[in-house]
Amino acid sequence: MKSPTKSELEILRVLWTLKRGTVRQVNTVINRNKKQGYTTTLKFMQIMEEKGLLNADTSNRAHIFSSKLKENKVKRDVIKNLLANVFNNSLDDLLVQAISAKPLSKDELVHLKELIKEAESKLEN
Repeated sequence: MKSPTKSELEILRVLWTLKRGTVRQVNTVINRNKKQGYTTTLKFMQIMEEKGLLNADTSNRAHIFSSKLKENKVKRDVIKNLLANVFNNSLDDLLVQAISAKPLSKDELVHLKELIKEAESKLEN
């Protein structure tokens, strides 16, 4: 499957948080960060349903949408595409750029150290 676009990811993130929602609910959340018309959100969500990205419960007047895609799978697929297409499959380069782009919090650093320890123990076994 092709990676979702930036606008599609924005809608998916809202639905992953809400679990399910109407176009109006999704549009309200999106409008906290940027101005986007209801009809724009509606059109995106209709297209996403056609593409198989969303489920739509049409039994009520206000259709209820939910994501067909698992959040972690989408994140993994986006990273795989980024790794292959931008970083020439260099995980080292991707990580260096990611860490350089945004300073790590203390919690993030602790978590990364734990992940490195886990990876090292897997290599030793």
